[in-house]
Amino acid sequence: MTLLGDELCLDGTGGELKDANKAISLWESAASQGDTTAMCMLAFFYEEGYCVSKDALKAGSFYQMAADSGDPRAMCCLGARFGKDTAEAVALWQRASDAGNNLAMAILGMYYFNGDGGIEKDHKKAASLFQKALL
Repeated sequence: MTLLGDELCLDGTGGELKDANKAISLWESAASQGDTTAMCMLAFFYEEGYCVSKDALKAGSFYQMAADSGDPRAMCCLGARFGKDTAEAVALWQRASDAGNNLAMAILGMYYFNGDGGIEKDHKKAASLFQKALL
C-alpha cells in the first residue's frame, strides 16, 4: 500500500502530484497496519502542510508511532523536533544510531564532539561515530 501511495502521489517527473488524496488515504491505511514508512510519509506531509492542513501534533504523533515501532528515520525526525540540548533528543539519536542510521551517527558524533545535550565531550567517541556514519 505504501508503494502504491507513493506511485499515486508522485508522477516520477520531478515530483508533480497525481492524486495526493488517494495517496494519503492509502498511507493512512498502511500506517494503521503498522507500516512505518507510511507513518513517516504522513508525518512529513502534516509537518510541512503538503496537500493537507499543517498539523504539528498529527505529524508528531505519526513520527512517535513510527519511532515506537523501531523506525530510525522517525527517531531522527523526533530528535530534531526536541531540539539540540535535550535528553530526549540525545536518547532518540542514540536509538537511531544503534539501529544503524548514518545520519543519527553523524549527529550523535557532533554531540560528543561539542559536548551538547548533556553529553561530556569525547573526541574519540565522536571520531568513532563519524567513521561508522561513513560506512
